[in-house]
Amino acid sequence: MDSEEENSSFNAQGDRINKDVKDFGNSMDEEVDELNINELDTRVWLVKVPEFLATRWNQISESGVELGKLRIYNTPDENDRAITLLVNSESGENIPTEYNLNLINKTAKNMYVFSEERDPEEEIKPTNISAFKNVPTAISGTIHHECIVTPSLDNQYQEIIRRRVFNASKPSRTVQMLGGTHKSSNLFSPGLAGRDAIFGARRKGLLNGTETRLERIPRSELIDLLFNAFEKYQYWTLKGLIEFTKQPTMYLREVLNEIAALNKRGPYSSMYSLKPEFSVNQPAATASTETPETSQQSAGTASADSSVQIQDSFNDFGADEDDDDFEDVE
Repeated sequence: MDSEEENSSFNAQGDRINKDVKDFGNSMDEEVDELNINELDTRVWLVKVPEFLATRWNQISESGVELGKLRIYNTPDENDRAITLLVNSESGENIPTEYNLNLINKTAKNMYVFSEERDPEEEIKPTNISAFKNVPTAISGTIHHECIVTPSLDNQYQEIIRRRVFNASKPSRTVQMLGGTHKSSNLFSPGLAGRDAIFGARRKGLLNGTETRLERIPRSELIDLLFNAFEKYQYWTLKGLIEFTKQPTMYLREVLNEIAALNKRGPYSSMYSLKPEFSVNQPAATASTETPETSQQSAGTASADSSVQIQDSFNDFGADEDDDDFEDVE
């Protein structure tokens, strides 16, 4: 029973399809008109032009506009004539104006140009039945020559090629340098404000000792800062270097181990000093746990002592000269 029902439904569907095809064929026979071949003897040239030139010509909406001129040169060989296409410069800018027209098929056969009169506003799809509606169709001419147009390699065309290559080589995404308050912002973290704007107040707090969170400086700057510290004193405690450099403890210890060593014995135990390869022209063995403020005060005291010593030396020098200028007279 099931097989008989399936066969009956299939036959009914097949009969329906055959009926639709037959009706479509009858409608086509009724609607098809004769082909107009009045222009069959008209000779036309099939010319293939560059895409940019065809696009520029399609943009011209006015009728009767002169697109260009053909210049045919007489040569000894009539079968190999030089043909040049001169395009009007008014038809578009930034396109070549001189082209070479080469014949690739001088005796084209069975090639025709057809024309149809359709409503330009009607959208027709190839699978739509409206594509087979009866429309007036005619032969506009018989293709006599098949040609191809190529731009002449003159200075103008070379400049156009150079400009196209330059524009094509430009990256679609470029790196934009931010200015103003964003000049020092982190480009790898979009949305962040400038470093000065964020950490300016915090940096001032660190210098004043009101905050304990420290900001890292570049490694090269920290190394220079450490060398300056060891030029001032030969031995430093870790706490003193933290106060001097204003750097985080872990980061400071990591960089410090590259240029300094921790003394584990002797009078300077648990203090850092430069490694032997860096300890050139070091000051006398002095140690410091002072902060920068106290170091400035000690520096002022040392300068005062030195001035006293200099003054004493000048006095001694004057006394010696006085003794030499006078002799004892008996």
